[in-house]
Amino acid sequence: MKSNHQFYIRTIPQSIEEDNKQGWRFKNLFSVSTRIMEKYQTTFIVIDKNTTLHPVHQHSEEELVFIISGSLDLISNNDELPNGQNIYQLLPGTLIYLPAYDPHTFRAAGPGQTKVVGVRWKGVPGESFEGLLRRCVFNIYSKPSVCKHDRPGFSRVPLFNDPTRYTTNLRAHHIHIETGSGYGRRTHTYDLMMILLAGRLDTMHMQISSPALLLFPAGITHWARNTDLIPASLLTLEFSKRIA
Repeated sequence: MKSNHQFYIRTIPQSIEEDNKQGWRFKNLFSVSTRIMEKYQTTFIVIDKNTTLHPVHQHSEEELVFIISGSLDLISNNDELPNGQNIYQLLPGTLIYLPAYDPHTFRAAGPGQTKVVGVRWKGVPGESFEGLLRRCVFNIYSKPSVCKHDRPGFSRVPLFNDPTRYTTNLRAHHIHIETGSGYGRRTHTYDLMMILLAGRLDTMHMQISSPALLLFPAGITHWARNTDLIPASLLTLEFSKRIA
């Protein structure tokens, strides 16, 4: 795998230039390799109501999808049902994890356009495929069962913390940072990806306004502080892998 000594910060746009022929548009945010992962592919997608992205399919990458606005039908085949499909409607604030080779597609259910951020990644598979994280769905706006207050002004809700095909551990949190709070300089052994959903952060000598996507590869020293008048809300994703 390639060594990476850079960090990546991308603004998530409010919209994408219209193209009514396809019914959906996308913008690549970044496509990078790190010491941890062979490739991350991140996209922002806008989908018109009742548009299906593609037939039910599967791919070798693992995938996370977060619904910013609108709603999605998560569809997979099921020959035991009359219509031959399982359909689950997912609302704004939903984070979906799809393992590698999990058959699926998405259909926008409205109202209006549905906007999502998607992350795919692929690396070196582990030696065992037992006990891996399965398809899971979390809505960050539902009442959390556990909320950890690490320090004044900083709280986090754990979503999952499990091994996957390409990670020794994939961990996700929904974090709130009050005005003036944050964390100091730190360096991790894992890749840290953050989706800034609300508020504004001071990090890496820049003011980052929501919505934005940030990636700090393993070994990159970083910090963050909420400089807005409202609490910052963000999803954090930690990709761990043993490096030979």
